[in-house]
Amino acid sequence: MTKELFEYLCGKCNVYRTARYIIAQQIVERHDEKAGNYTMSLAFRTPRTPELDELYNRRFAGRMRLNGWRLRTDVRALHGLR
Repeated sequence: MTKELFEYLCGKCNVYRTARYIIAQQIVERHDEKAGNYTMSLAFRTPRTPELDELYNRRFAGRMRLNGWRLRTDVRALHGLR
């Protein structure tokens, strides 16, 4: 993942990290006549590297919980980024 892509995702998504991945979670609200209203998250994950951890640490240094957390939604989809 490039620095530019990382910064773009940080501006558009909820970004958090786990022991193995940095994840950008986009929240979408859906309105459906049959299924009703629901929330959905699209998560894009990339393996942690020392370079990405350094970008992450600088970007989110002021967070109370540095690693952040996944926001709960009704439906979830996961995609890998390299």
